Amino acid sequence: MSETPSEPVIDLAYIGRALQRLTTEVASLRDDMHVLTAIGQRLDNSQGRMLEELRANPWLPQRRSPVGLQPTDLIRGESRDPFGRSRVG
Repeated sequence: MSETPSEPVIDLAYIGRALQRLTTEVASLRDDMHVLTAIGQRLDNSQGRMLEELRANPWLPQRRSPVGLQPTDLIRGESRDPFGRSRVG
């Protein structure tokens, strides 16, 4: 069926082998997809649990406003020490 002698002959046996290779490849990709989906679900679940644990820990400092100058401080002529120390003078 091929026009030149260097090309492989395309017959039903050749098509059958190609179809078998494709079927094997699709099955392998499907297995990989199942594994990666399971990994993604585990990561998603563990992230939610970790956030709950972080919120439940009383020893963690609560979120505060950022230290340093705020735009309103500049308008009022105030300044803050970034380490929370009081300034003298």
